[in-house]
Amino acid sequence: MLQRWSRLKVQTTEGKPFPVEESPVVKALGGVPVPGVPASIEALDGKRLWVSISAAPIRAPDGRLDGAVAAITDIGAIQTLQSQREDLLRAVSHDLRNPLQIVLLQAERLQRLLAGTPLEKERLSADRIAHASKQMGVMIRDLVEAARVESESLALALQRVELSQFLQRMLTQSAGALEVGRVELDLPPDLPCANADPARLERIFVNLIGNALKYSPEETQVRVSASAAAGDGKILVSVADRGLGIDPEDLPRIFERFYRGKRTRKADGLGLGLYIVQMLVEAHGGGVWAESRPGEGATFSFTLPAAG
Repeated sequence: MLQRWSRLKVQTTEGKPFPVEESPVVKALGGVPVPGVPASIEALDGKRLWVSISAAPIRAPDGRLDGAVAAITDIGAIQTLQSQREDLLRAVSHDLRNPLQIVLLQAERLQRLLAGTPLEKERLSADRIAHASKQMGVMIRDLVEAARVESESLALALQRVELSQFLQRMLTQSAGALEVGRVELDLPPDLPCANADPARLERIFVNLIGNALKYSPEETQVRVSASAAAGDGKILVSVADRGLGIDPEDLPRIFERFYRGKRTRKADGLGLGLYIVQMLVEAHGGGVWAESRPGEGATFSFTLPAAG
């Protein structure tokens, strides 16, 4: 079987030779089942084919390891679709964002020029253009982010993150976009550092804090707390608001892609914010959940690995 593996000239998704010792077949011969590893193999005509390789150990009735079985599935069509999606992501990210940014900059310029003038109708039009441009920017960002996470093309740059300093700096930098004066931080001084990607962690916090501010009364506070009480080397983080809460029938589905609860159907966005939060938290090896009672606000909690 290993000789056949060598003749296939198997390569990784990065185009490098697939080490024999890391192959699904070798791992299965060691007693470890391996499901669906993407790779490419060389066909008889010299062309490379995209495949998914699975392998599992074969055991005798007494449990003794007696060999392995492997299956190779053609995933060329899937790989083509993924390549097309990456092309679309690049187009959306560049070809739509750039002209949209120009529209937003010009609208903000008009806002400054019209400020303090009696041209109320024109100023209102400029405000609406700027607001709509920001809405569209959020939608494009969410679509690109969701697609990248789903396609597993999101690489995490993990490093030690001191959460208290990180959140204070993030809130200072977000003062123009979030009502940071309503955010209360409650993090103990001896909280361990998290092992996280700062850019992705900021996106998690911005989404959760932004939602909490959006769906709670202006006179109330949003509380961000953290502790090492999660156990197993995890840090538990919570974002709590004092808003209307989440209906019981919506609670199990709020992390679904494009899902909008009864209380949020008229809000901005596509319903991707919490979905992206879940995908990013899980990419870090953590979990996320929500607790709420109607009329008593909502608490979103997630775990992160503590830095060693």
